[in-house]
Amino acid sequence: MFDTHEFVSTLKSAGATEQQATIVLRAVSKALDTEREGLVTKDALNDLKLYIGTQFAELKAEHSLEIRNLKFMTATTLSIALVAVGKYLFT
Repeated sequence: MFDTHEFVSTLKSAGATEQQATIVLRAVSKALDTEREGLVTKDALNDLKLYIGTQFAELKAEHSLEIRNLKFMTATTLSIALVAVGKYLFT
């Protein structure tokens, strides 16, 4: 955490006036705020990981059901085709 009071005190101890220290503090604070705009908190990152994990699990479950349905339809179609071929060959 950036301690503004300590920062100003350090500048004043080094010989800066109150006005100079305040101006430098504003410039540094603005630079720090600009840098923080692109940062992500750990909580936000954990929330994002949880959201992505949930979405992936849902997607996996949906596709798992679709694959089972596709396998069933394929097996059914193949069975029907084999019965039709068998009838053709043995009649």
